[in-house]
Amino acid sequence: MNMAAAGVGRNKIHILTISIAGNNAFSATDYNGNTLALDSLATGGTVFMRYSTSGCHNCIDAMLAALKKYAAANADSRVVLLIRGIAMRDMYVMSAELGPQFRLLLAEKLPIDFNGAETPVAFQIADGKIKNHFTARYGDEARTDTYVKSIISPK
Repeated sequence: MNMAAAGVGRNKIHILTISIAGNNAFSATDYNGNTLALDSLATGGTVFMRYSTSGCHNCIDAMLAALKKYAAANADSRVVLLIRGIAMRDMYVMSAELGPQFRLLLAEKLPIDFNGAETPVAFQIADGKIKNHFTARYGDEARTDTYVKSIISPK
């Protein structure tokens, strides 16, 4: 796996780029049992959120709330939730609740997992690489909102 990272300071958003093109480890399963490559789902400004059902619920809720705002502000946006430890039936129900801009996929293990996917992360994929990687911090919803705003209008 090709990795490059940059960033300075404790409060900065760090940039992480990981090459995933042609790597079968970067795939997930939809509620119909179909296996999909993550890079095939990355169209336009698709945002991916990775978390575990046993993770920090406050962190997950804060990131989901920020991504719901992102989706509401961008009618053509796509958000893919890569969830560890979710039942297929629950994915189906959540898909209906979240609406058409959200796609839920089961991913038990990914090479980018941090803390066993207990800590939610978000990222985008462009040119076969993970970009704009973000790791949530407990109690720091403003940082999560800043990240989401930065991907809505990149500088």
